[in-house]
Amino acid sequence: GGGMASLVVEGFPAVTASHPAVASFGDSTRVGQLTITSTELDGRRLRLSIAAPAYPLAGVPSMTVTVTVTPMSRPEHKVTFPYEYFASTPSVASVVPSSGPSTGGTIVFVELDYMPYPSTLILRFGTADLPTSA
Repeated sequence: GGGMASLVVEGFPAVTASHPAVASFGDSTRVGQLTITSTELDGRRLRLSIAAPAYPLAGVPSMTVTVTVTPMSRPEHKVTFPYEYFASTPSVASVVPSSGPSTGGTIVFVELDYMPYPSTLILRFGTADLPTSA
């Protein structure tokens, strides 16, 4: 999640604080925050930008879901479009400490920015695979 979906719609009612719209991703339990990035384009079209919520991929590398944007003031004017989620690459945020004596024995904390769940983590120093603990 967290990606931005942007679309230009025609005949869609203005979206304001008093006339909100709701965007659902795949099903009604995952709702994105809807914001307008620019108002009317040429008097008939409106550009909307939607922050995509997190979506479980259940072990697949990518998944396309249907996004439904519904203006609460005129639900009959809802629009739908496809949105593709893809798995992020696991990445290391920090390693503390970043060095230690060659004799070993130093406890090392590795913080990850992203790691799919469930995962098998292998910690390797040089050619040695070490046991991990949560």
